[in-house]
This record gives sequence, C-alpha cells and structure tokens, in this order.
Amino acid sequence: MKKIIPIILNSLATVFVAVILLFAFLNFSSAPEKKGLFGYKGFIVLSDSMVPEFEAGDYIIDQVVPFEELSVGDVASYMDDKNVLVTHRVHEKTAEGLLLKGDGNDFVDATVVTEQNYIGKHKYTVHKLGLLMIKLGQPIVLVVISLLFGIYLLYHFFKKS
Repeated sequence: MKKIIPIILNSLATVFVAVILLFAFLNFSSAPEKKGLFGYKGFIVLSDSMVPEFEAGDYIIDQVVPFEELSVGDVASYMDDKNVLVTHRVHEKTAEGLLLKGDGNDFVDATVVTEQNYIGKHKYTVHKLGLLMIKLGQPIVLVVISLLFGIYLLYHFFKKS
C-alpha cells in the first residue's frame, strides 16, 4: 500500500504537468499570425459579452476552419479594428463579410469580419481554466512553483544518497 500511493501521486502529477504543457504550447501557437497547434488555437475570455455561452475567465479553443464554412449562428474569433481579439456569434452574412454580435450585447460589432481578420471557429470551452492560467503566470506564483519543484528535486536527490 505504501508503494501504491506514491505511484498514483506521481502519475497524477505527470498528467497535470502534461496538460499544463499542452495548454502552454497551444497558447504559444495561438497568435493570430500563427497556424495554431494541430489546427486549434486557444484564448482566455476577458469579458462577459458571450454569457451564457462562456464568460470571463473561461478558456476557449477555436478550430482553424475555412472562412467560407462559417454560417449564421456559429461562434468565431477575429481581430477587430483596434487589434483586439473578439469572439462573438455570426449574426449576419453580407457581401462585405460577416457581422458578429456578442450574445450578451444589444448591438452588432462595428468591425466587419473578412478572411483577413478571421481567426477561427469556436469548438470547445474549458470553464474557469483561463483564471488558473492567469494566476499561474503571475511572477510570485512562478517563483513559489519553482521553489517547490527545487525542494522536491533536492529531497529525492538526497533521499537516494
């Protein structure tokens, strides 16, 4: 029994680190000019304009699909005229492009979405993961995690000696 608990804890820690690294790689490859990770891009939601679909602090994953495949009702991400990433629902298709609107907004977005400023189509939401990622990115948290990891390594180094 004493050997099973460390194996389970090590396995859980390994899975946790692997998932965090996967999301870190996804974030790294999610800049608008990048292709994404295996055709997907991830973003942290910063506003409540799409409540109840998702809310501030959630993490959304977009699939990079051709612009032509978008239809009314789909949720898509784009860069607006102020170079801000926006994820809203397609409200209308026009000859100029797509008009999007946040589910929680009373108005249609001012920016017309075209193939040039389109990023991807919403596929998945991981509720509250964005909050965790923001917290993990704070300098004090990184220092504490590094110290704990260092203590863990020292403990195992001297334990084997």
